[in-house]
Amino acid sequence: MSVARTSLTSTRSLPLWYGVLGPPILWATQLVLGDGLYEFGCAKGFVRTDIFGLSFGFWQWVGTGVILALDVLAGVLAYRMLRQLRRTNDGTAHGRAMAMAIIGVVSACLYGMLIAYAFLPPFILHACSHSP
Repeated sequence: MSVARTSLTSTRSLPLWYGVLGPPILWATQLVLGDGLYEFGCAKGFVRTDIFGLSFGFWQWVGTGVILALDVLAGVLAYRMLRQLRRTNDGTAHGRAMAMAIIGVVSACLYGMLIAYAFLPPFILHACSHSP
């Protein structure tokens, strides 16, 4: 077996594992960091409602943008692996790798939509506002 074919179907293939596990981990990170930013910044002991002179909304957009870019990277890597794997057919390891690549593409799309949804709340909600 060649080195290229072995790396495509290896159980240690970083692109395959990042495609499958990266998007849900990135979504969880976005939830924790996004909510934590407002939870920490809007606490009564926090004097200013900005970080380095920039609003929480700006940092929410930056964080969401970076995490969405990493999610897109996971999808692109999984899709690239899927295209490479379609050219070969090598038994059980190949079937597992194909399944992981397909799941990686679907996972990146699904979680990418959930992460992209985080761009909307800063337009609708106001940071550190209280209910009447």
